[in-house]
Amino acid sequence: MIKKVLMLLLFSIFFLTACSGDKIMNFLDESDNWSVNYQVKKFDENKEAAEFTITYIGEEPTPKKIHYNLDYPSQYSLKIDGNSSFEGVLQLAGHSCDDCSGSKEDDEITVIITWDGKSELLHLKNQ
Repeated sequence: MIKKVLMLLLFSIFFLTACSGDKIMNFLDESDNWSVNYQVKKFDENKEAAEFTITYIGEEPTPKKIHYNLDYPSQYSLKIDGNSSFEGVLQLAGHSCDDCSGSKEDDEITVIITWDGKSELLHLKNQ
């Protein structure tokens, strides 16, 4: 069910932005328990904004708390590290910049999610 909702959300985003001049890049990966999307909207060559979404897709009950670490080693070395109460989906504003070279289509983002004594590593790539 969560996968269907996530796919519908992604389709809606693509459909609504298809007519604009802005470029959308979705850096995605999925493991046994997690689906992670780091979406970048490039307004022009030097201006962009991003959102970071973590979705639990595992078979066990949804964890109540997670720790996440996002490492985006591009030119501006973005790192997001946090603990959060969790109810299945976590969405955060990642960053925005007005005078940067920013995200590239071939960038790779590393995300580590830790919960209930378990940990998974994901490698997000542009889809």
